[in-house]
Amino acid sequence: VEVEVDHAYIGASGGRRGRGTSKTPFIVAVERLQGGRAAMRVAEGINGNVYERFARDHVGHSAHIRADAASVIRAGLARWGGLECAPFDAHDPEASLPTVVHVISNFKAFIQGTFHGVGRKSLQDYMYEFSYRYGRRRAAGIFDVLLKDIWPSGTSPPWEVKNLPSEPLKKAA
Repeated sequence: VEVEVDHAYIGASGGRRGRGTSKTPFIVAVERLQGGRAAMRVAEGINGNVYERFARDHVGHSAHIRADAASVIRAGLARWGGLECAPFDAHDPEASLPTVVHVISNFKAFIQGTFHGVGRKSLQDYMYEFSYRYGRRRAAGIFDVLLKDIWPSGTSPPWEVKNLPSEPLKKAA
């Protein structure tokens, strides 16, 4: 499994950027395969110990980890044999960590656009929700699966959902 790992900060716009900011730091790991999963965690700070704990909880030791060349990442993930660190290069698709950057960008848009920001106390809950949705974004018929999961087995529901259109209905001309 190939995994991209990076960290970012979220908070009110303006002010200082990156390390030393008052924004909330978080770490993200994303599987690169089509339909891969994501794991996210709010961090008290960004350092090697935080990266090591995160990876221990969310990344298998056999994974090939791709990350930028930040010293905190190298220090925290040194025990992972498949670690590949390269300096960030926006012009090189392989060195720019496109998958994890995409997930971070989408998560920030989700928080800012849907909720107009959330407090640090509830941010992890929204990360769980986003990760859950991200990992199931390609699931076909999720509505039917949900209905089957919640309806008691051996009984028929009082309604039937059949042959739902896969596209919006078109207006008659």
